Amino acid sequence: MNRLNEMEREIHELKLRVGAALSVDRGDVEAAVGDYLALRGEVSLRWVGEPSVLEELGKSRGHER
Repeated sequence: MNRLNEMEREIHELKLRVGAALSVDRGDVEAAVGDYLALRGEVSLRWVGEPSVLEELGKSRGHER
């Protein structure tokens, strides 16, 4: 149960980071890209098991086979 709570906290933190990156002014695009890349790296490090990150990304964008 503790691990589940920890994961939920991490997900909440990542959602906040994504929201912040999406609401950035055009002048801060480079910073937003850097934040996105850091977030992507963090998700890739923490994601374990099936399906892969790429498979889930494809599904979320409607690229299901």
